[in-house]
Amino acid sequence: MKKNKKFIGNKILQLALCFFSFLVFAHEGEQSIASTQWQHKNLTVQWDDNWPTEHCIDILDVNTMAYSFESEISMKFDFHVHPNNDNNEYQTDYFSKSESIANNADEIITNKPGTYCFQFSPVKRQTKNSVIKLKYRLIPAAKGR
Repeated sequence: MKKNKKFIGNKILQLALCFFSFLVFAHEGEQSIASTQWQHKNLTVQWDDNWPTEHCIDILDVNTMAYSFESEISMKFDFHVHPNNDNNEYQTDYFSKSESIANNADEIITNKPGTYCFQFSPVKRQTKNSVIKLKYRLIPAAKGR
C-alpha cells in the first residue's frame, strides 16, 4: 500500500513539473533587436484549442514599439508584459485589452525590461482554423532621454 502511494505521489510530482515547465516555455519570447524594419508574423488560431494564441518577444531596452494586427474573425485581445524583477516574481502588466476586435494598431514605450506578449482568443467557438496577421517594429529610444 505504501509503495502505491509513493508511486502515485511521484507521478503527480512529475505531472506538476511538466505543467509548470510548459508554462515557463510558453512565456519565453524570441529575442528581439530594435530595428525600424517591420516583423511580420502569421499566427494560426487552432479551432479546437482552448488555449489563447500568443506571440511573445523578450525586450531588454527602452524602445518604441509600433504594432498592428488583422484577424479573419473577432478576437478577445490583450497586449501585456511580464516584467523582469529582482525577486523573480511572476507579474503581468497590461497595455491594451479588448473583448471583441478584428484589427488594431497602436504604439507603446517598452520602459520595463521583460517579455512582451500579444494574446488572442476567438470570441465565438470556431469550426476551422483562422489566421492573425501581426506586425511590429521596435525603434530604439533616443539617447539622452
